[in-house]
Amino acid sequence: MYWHSADDYMMTKPSAGLGTMAAPLMIQLFGADALPAADQSVDLRIVQRVDLAGLSFDVIETPGHTPGSVVLTGDFDDGPVALTGDTIFAGSIGRTDLPGGDSAILDQSLRHLLELIDDATSLLPGHGSTTTMAVERRHNPYLLAASR
Repeated sequence: MYWHSADDYMMTKPSAGLGTMAAPLMIQLFGADALPAADQSVDLRIVQRVDLAGLSFDVIETPGHTPGSVVLTGDFDDGPVALTGDTIFAGSIGRTDLPGGDSAILDQSLRHLLELIDDATSLLPGHGSTTTMAVERRHNPYLLAASR
């Protein structure tokens, strides 16, 4: 398992990232609000590159949606790709209103990504459709605000 240790608090207690009403619901639905610790894991806080399914990605820390949010970037035959998770969506960004979220920190992360990610990069978010950095740089209101 790959994760960033700043999100440790959610790894064994999933409701910790969902708010106070989530724990009773998790217990009602699943019988518990706890998960066993992973047997093997890689902390994305201490690695700069990961190899997944024969592909190599650079790790960029992008806190804001959660303290441990990351974006994974790689260069492939079809061009550069960024797995943006819940940091950037097509036309939007990840929520910051849940425990651990911070809009000011996410804004800093977006500024950092604007500097690092080329317009030709395909963005593959955790939800919704794929997009490109060029499209998001021109149309995503959150990236437009971060670029000022």
